[in-house]
Amino acid sequence: MPVCYSAAQQVDYNRIIPAASVANEDFAEKLVRLSWQNLPSNIATQSQIIIAENAVTMARWSWLDRLTFSSNLNEYTIGARDLPDGRTAFWPKYNFNISFSPGMILKVPMEIKTAKENLRLTQLATDEQKIQTRNLVLQRYQDYLMQKQVLEMEARMLESATTEFELKEERFKRGQLLLDEYNESARAYMSQQRQKLAAETNYIKAKLELESLIGVRLEDVK
Repeated sequence: MPVCYSAAQQVDYNRIIPAASVANEDFAEKLVRLSWQNLPSNIATQSQIIIAENAVTMARWSWLDRLTFSSNLNEYTIGARDLPDGRTAFWPKYNFNISFSPGMILKVPMEIKTAKENLRLTQLATDEQKIQTRNLVLQRYQDYLMQKQVLEMEARMLESATTEFELKEERFKRGQLLLDEYNESARAYMSQQRQKLAAETNYIKAKLELESLIGVRLEDVK
C-alpha cells in the first residue's frame, strides 16, 4: 500500500500500517500489519500513547485536588442525642472546602500544556516507529524473496550438475573419459553442492529474520 500524501506533502500516518479490514490485502501489507500488532517494541510504543493520553486527562482534572470533603459520624450526629447537661448537640455531619492559590492558577494550565506536549512527542515517536516498522518489514520481505529465488536457481543448477557428473562418471567407468576430465567434473559437482547449501542457509536466515518481525511463521500467515 503506497503512503498517501496531501497537497502539502503531509504524510497520513494512519495509512502507513494497513487496517485489518482491507479487502484483497497484499501479502507484504499483511506482514507489515502483523509486525505492528505482534512485535513487543511496537506494542510498547502504542501503550505509551495511552499513558500520555491518561496524563493529559489527569492534568485537566488536577484542580479537583483542591476540593476536600469530610464527614463527622459519631454517637451524637448519628443518634441526634443531647449532651449530658441537657443541651442539644450540634455537630456538622459533613464539611466541604475548596481553596485556590495564585500558584495553582498558573500551575494547572502549565501542567495541562506539558501533558499535551508529551502526548504530541509520543505520537511523533509512534509515527516514526510506524515508518521504521514498514521499511524494515518490506526490506526483510524483499530479501526473503530474493534468497528464495537464488535457492531455486541453485537447486536447478545442482540438478544439471548432478546429471552431467553422473554421465561423465559412467563414461569414465567405461574408459571413455580421461581422469583429469573426470576430476574436473567432480570438482564442479561438489562446488555446486556447496553453492546450493550456502543458498539454502541464506534462505533460512532470511525467513527467520522476517518471522522475527511478524511474530508468526510465514506458513501461518493467511
